[in-house]
Amino acid sequence: MAAVVGLRGAFLVTAAFYAVALVVVAAVYDEDATHAAPAGAVDRGPVTFRDVLAFRNFLLLMGVIFAFQFVDRSYGPVLPLYIEGLGVSHVPLVAGVLFSIMACTGALGHHFCARLLTRYRLRTVIAAGSATAGIGSLAFGATGNLWVMAGAAVVLGVGIGAAMTAAYTAAGSVIPAGAHGAGFGVITSASLTGMAVSPIVAGFVGGASIRIVFVVDALLMAAFTIAVSRTMRDVDDPPLATEKGTVPFLRFR
Repeated sequence: MAAVVGLRGAFLVTAAFYAVALVVVAAVYDEDATHAAPAGAVDRGPVTFRDVLAFRNFLLLMGVIFAFQFVDRSYGPVLPLYIEGLGVSHVPLVAGVLFSIMACTGALGHHFCARLLTRYRLRTVIAAGSATAGIGSLAFGATGNLWVMAGAAVVLGVGIGAAMTAAYTAAGSVIPAGAHGAGFGVITSASLTGMAVSPIVAGFVGGASIRIVFVVDALLMAAFTIAVSRTMRDVDDPPLATEKGTVPFLRFR
């Protein structure tokens, strides 16, 4: 879009899309349908931050979601500069195409995650997606060929898309109905923190070498691949004595 209407015009087009979203929410969103209380729901009182952190795998999943958002958003400030450094012309167009590839393949990863979860455990899908994203990050830093970078964008997008969906599924499976607001609020905070911190860190690291940003992303994905594989416990595993991540062990304060 920036190549067609200019950089300033791209902001205006984006604003128009937000305006459409505003109209759709105002005209179509059904407040009553989304806030109906579940049948048989019991008010257990307020849920504390400590209660939420006690859910099974919750701290690990917060870290995983933070890491995926960190890696995904790290490309924003550095990829156009990386492409420009390779001597490629039409930087906005090329960078936009690569970002679109990552977004579209991320959507495919989200879509096919449901099928993967019917055959594999949650921790397997999350770990495999994290490892796949790490391979994509390394491929970005190892080449200056645009076709290889396009392939790396596919690998990165599919990996993050599938793993992110599996991570949210794992979080949702251990949050009781009465704690959905607090639980997903904390998870979303981890996601937004990753989005906020990533461009700053990527810009700082990219000041030394943009390729280092891709290496850091790959190392982060490798670390969480190992952490999930070794420490994450699936919902059908027997609970530990100290866990409150399933309803019988949940204590509201």
